[in-house]
Amino acid sequence: SPALTISPEGLHENASACGAGFIPWDEIERIETYEYRGQKLLGIFLYDQEKLIARLSAFKKSMAQANTSLLPTVVNIPQIAVEMPLDELQRTIESARVKQLG
Repeated sequence: SPALTISPEGLHENASACGAGFIPWDEIERIETYEYRGQKLLGIFLYDQEKLIARLSAFKKSMAQANTSLLPTVVNIPQIAVEMPLDELQRTIESARVKQLG
């Protein structure tokens, strides 16, 4: 399955360590690129991370909780997981989000 799919309803994300699955647009607070230990990441910052974590399987929950102790958000897409440069991906996601939320 694709690492990331953008739809009118939100994102379907399978690229991060927790593989968050579907994230509706209205749950996303902001999207930022950043570096962690020399690796470029695209962080999907949520209004309520616990709401997303509650939807995950037990294994994915443990991955997500480990992520939050190291990284600023639970959903972090590494550059190596996607072909598009993360800056461009960020702009693409933001454009789709603005289009849906206004």
